[in-house]
Amino acid sequence: MCSYQTAFSFVCCSSLLLFYKVGKKKELVRLAQKIMDQKKSRRYSKKRTVDKQSQRILLHKHHCSACNIQFKNRSEYYRHNVKIHNKTKTSRWKCVECKKSFGSSYELKIHELRTREERTIKNIQEQEKERKKEKKKKETLP
Repeated sequence: MCSYQTAFSFVCCSSLLLFYKVGKKKELVRLAQKIMDQKKSRRYSKKRTVDKQSQRILLHKHHCSACNIQFKNRSEYYRHNVKIHNKTKTSRWKCVECKKSFGSSYELKIHELRTREERTIKNIQEQEKERKKEKKKKETLP
């Protein structure tokens, strides 16, 4: 039952709808249908929020046994383990030169780029030192 009232003071929207359909007054029929649609949407939205809440409870499948915390998805659980408990997956990506292991291929690539840059800088510095030594030797030898 709804408490909507018009000039004819009907209490129930469904009886209002039936009366105006018989009387063929299109504007009032539309008004009554609009009211009925609003009522249906309210019911649907309430049901929808309950469904979402129950889904949220069911979605927390990943559980940290150490902290007793539940997570929605595996990535959040993994991130928690890495940051809080320092646990990582077995590292599949290893650097050939220094034998360090990494959790992802992206991290390995970054490591390789950094070490290459460091090596090139060191090589350039060493080459400059050697040139300076050679110049000094040439200057000392007349």
